[in-house]
Amino acid sequence: MHENIREKSVNLEIRLKEKLYSRMPDYVFSNDLFESWIKESLKTSSIWIDAGCGKNELVHEFCHLAPGGTGIDEVIHPELLTSDDKFIRADLKNIPLADESVDTITANMVVEHITDIKAVLNEFSRILKKGGNFIFRTTNKWYPTLLLGHLFPKAVKDKIIYKVFGVNSHDIFKTSYPVNTLKDIRRTLPAYGYKIHRLLAVEDLHLFNPAVFEASYFFYKIQKRKLFQRLRNCIVCWAVKE
Repeated sequence: MHENIREKSVNLEIRLKEKLYSRMPDYVFSNDLFESWIKESLKTSSIWIDAGCGKNELVHEFCHLAPGGTGIDEVIHPELLTSDDKFIRADLKNIPLADESVDTITANMVVEHITDIKAVLNEFSRILKKGGNFIFRTTNKWYPTLLLGHLFPKAVKDKIIYKVFGVNSHDIFKTSYPVNTLKDIRRTLPAYGYKIHRLLAVEDLHLFNPAVFEASYFFYKIQKRKLFQRLRNCIVCWAVKE
């Protein structure tokens, strides 16, 4: 049943992407931007960690670019992709790595789930080398759909996400949104020794339903105006430790 839902979702996503790129050939999704920045930051000699790695897909995907990658998560995903030498089970507030030993830290859709952001940012700063990179992708707290989502209990949201996307509950975590606006990121990161290198709000158009896709495309057009750009649903940030 799960596979059937997921297969239908993937096929629909492919069709809607084709429609999207026919209208806007230069359109870039937030995850594509996020991964392009990571590739730009990595060297073959880079020591890097993917924080909150989940299945460890990123380390698995980029191992040919930078073999020194390791995923870190406090839980072991049931579909973990890589061997033990590429994964560390640890709390992000207490990472078992030496001071200034890491070139790059990545985090994909993780920041919004961190409750003690101060401790995590301090820990990242501790293990990052001077000039090291912290690149993350996260949701924008001010996106209208996310604001409406707070009205529903987690159990209800989990069922909706499963029905629409085929995503299981072990991949859905509680959100706290500690630094999930452009303003919060600009204000918070420098206080922990980071200089913001790049910061963009990106609108990921919805691809799970044709009518919702058209609505999100219309909303994207509205967001061309500077006033509404802060309402885009995703944020991608590249910060550097000073």
